[in-house]
Amino acid sequence: MVDVNSVDRWPTQSSARTFVARRQRLQALLSGPALLASGWPRPRNFPHNCHPFRAESHFLYCLGRQLPGAALWIEPGQARLYATPPDPEARLWHGPEPTLEDLSRELELEVRPLSELGAAPEAATLAPQDPQAAEWLAARLGRSLHAEAPAPDVEAASPGLSAPAATWWKPTARQASVRMTACATTRPS
Repeated sequence: MVDVNSVDRWPTQSSARTFVARRQRLQALLSGPALLASGWPRPRNFPHNCHPFRAESHFLYCLGRQLPGAALWIEPGQARLYATPPDPEARLWHGPEPTLEDLSRELELEVRPLSELGAAPEAATLAPQDPQAAEWLAARLGRSLHAEAPAPDVEAASPGLSAPAATWWKPTARQASVRMTACATTRPS
């Protein structure tokens, strides 16, 4: 009989180096900055009754950590996380939360307060599924994240690419094709 609580049954968490390597692979493909949002907890039937939080998949793939309301800035040569500092009063209800310095050490990444993230109209992105995060991200980028018809050069460079996917990486057609290349060539470690 298999013990369902056995340590051998559950996968171990990937190391910080795994996510550093993933970010570096993406950085090598980018010609400019990219901004990825983690999302926020979504309310169920009452604003204070939220579904369990799960960050956006592309954010998790590059960071490996569930951080509500965070944003990952990636550009050639560097990556930076913007996160909300822990609320000291929330400790009573949720227990101790890591500080931004703790996150920096744990993730091997520079971490700054989310309030320091300004407008980023030049950044590429992937539209989050969370409507609140999509609205927040659109405001930071100064553009809509709604699907539009793909540009002819994007369609030619990536046959079969759907209109919504083609427009998420908005700044250039090259970044749209880089995204498709990155998705096709990178596999989880």
